[in-house]
Amino acid sequence: MTLKILLTEYELVSVLSNLIDNAIEASRQYEGERKVIVSFKADSNKTLVSVANTGNGISDHILSKLFKRGFSTKSPEVGMQHGYGLYNVKKILDQYGEKIEVLSEDNLTTFQVRFSHAAID
Repeated sequence: MTLKILLTEYELVSVLSNLIDNAIEASRQYEGERKVIVSFKADSNKTLVSVANTGNGISDHILSKLFKRGFSTKSPEVGMQHGYGLYNVKKILDQYGEKIEVLSEDNLTTFQVRFSHAAID
């Protein structure tokens, strides 16, 4: 039996590209060793995707706002709109009942998503 993530290919690419782009951007602002780590781990029920980056960490105050529409930690640039990436990630995941978890401690921030599987032949 083959297992498949419930999201469409477009939705999966949107989720992963937003998380990876944010990790790259956050690591650029870090003075220490810069790393972005993407990992996948699958079992028969779920696939765990983790996107982690070194950085200055995220305070609890900011964590509570991360997925709100229009909220951004990036400085405003003329002609650039920020604050929709994580909002869109959450919106996509909510459609499938999937959850995203954010862990930020000791100069490492990790976003984890556990994707449910649909069995296909």
